[in-house]
Formats: sequence, C-alpha cells, structure tokens
Amino acid sequence: ELATTVLDRAREFQPGEALVYSNLGFVYLEQGKKTEAVEAFRKATELRDDLPEVLNNLGALYVETRDYESAIQSLQRALALYPDFAKAFVNLGNAYKGNKQYAEAAGAYRQAKQLQPGLHAVSYNLGVLHMDNLLPNVDRLARWDKAKEHLQAYLSNGKLDDEEKKRVEGLIKEAARGKTREARRIESEKKRAARKAKREAEKKKKAEEAAKKAAEEAKAAPGGAPKAEDKPADKAAPGGAK
Repeated sequence: ELATTVLDRAREFQPGEALVYSNLGFVYLEQGKKTEAVEAFRKATELRDDLPEVLNNLGALYVETRDYESAIQSLQRALALYPDFAKAFVNLGNAYKGNKQYAEAAGAYRQAKQLQPGLHAVSYNLGVLHMDNLLPNVDRLARWDKAKEHLQAYLSNGKLDDEEKKRVEGLIKEAARGKTREARRIESEKKRAARKAKREAEKKKKAEEAAKKAAEEAKAAPGGAPKAEDKPADKAAPGGAK
C-alpha cells in the first residue's frame, strides 16, 4: 500500500512520466488489482511506445479479460521491440488460441520454446492445443501423439506438485483414448466410403447394362413392311402405223 501511495503522489507531480505509470501498474498487478493495472499500463504505453515489458503485461491482462484482439496488438508491439521475448510469445500464443487462431497459436508457442527451452508451460500449452484442435498439416492420428509428446515433456520437468502431476497424467490418458476413438472413426469412414463406392459401381453397371439392352432391342426390332422395289418406267409405245 505504501508503494501505491508513493507512486500515486509521483503521478500527481509527474503526470507525463511513463515510468511512473509503468511502476504503478506492476504494483497493482502484485496486489491483484488487475483493472487498475490495465489502466496504468495502458497510460504508460500511451506516453511511451518503447516499453516491451509493459506491453507484454498489458497483453497478458487483456487475455485474462478475453479481449484477444487488444492482447494480440499489444503483444505484437512488444515483440517488435524485443523479438527474443519468449514470455511475450507465450502470451501471444494464448491470445491467438483465445481468438481461435490455432495455427498461429502453435507457431507462437514453438517460437517461445525455441527461444527459452526451460519454459515448460509451453509444452503443456502445445499439448492441450493439439488435444482440443486439429491443426493444419497434422494427421488426425498424429495429432494425439503430438499431444501426448508435449504433455509428457511437461510432466517430466520434475517441478510439478502431486495434484498437477495427477491432472496431467489424466490428460495423457485422455489423449491415448482420443487416438483410439479417432482410429475407430477413420475405420468407420473407410467402410462407409467403400460401401458407397460399391453402390455407385453397381448403379453404373446396371445403367450400362440397361443401355446395352435397349440398344440391342432397338437393333433387333423390325423396321416395318419392306418397301416395294422401284420398277423402271414402261417404254413409250411406238408411234402409229404409217
């Protein structure tokens, strides 16, 4: 509370100082006053456009309030200033996921993992993303394998409490069941497609046989009474006796 009071006083004396609002935003965030933190961070970014940490926190707060478009804009600004900001890529992935841009979310998560392999939460996010959605260029069965792979990586980091371990283990089992269900659906779809192809082939064959029969019947049908042959015209009678 003392820090808030001090910063509030500083804001009164320096209303145009971005860092005062930035620091105030971090204090509010520590206190759990997220609405006030958003306003402070937003004001800081209005006064200065070169504060990637502030933009990252503002983006993360927008994700929590489900304002995904604003989150994406803030986080993209943060990454334009600091392209190696792994945590901003994680938050951007969350924003894309909330905005149902799943391929973009996967890309942001992968970028975060590449920049900072120790961010184990990224493995969890990727695992859940593959469980919930079929991403472009991912096989329907491989989707579940990828989910398990990422979740197992998250589980193996050794820093989870017993409750979290149990929850993640449950997700891994669900991924295995999901693959089994998907395999059954694929097999069922193949059988339906085969039956449909068979019906269409039989229908085509019958149509061809009917057309052939009709053509043969038309050929065999009599063409009516034969026409009389044309006879040559009688020659003119010779002229009278002389």
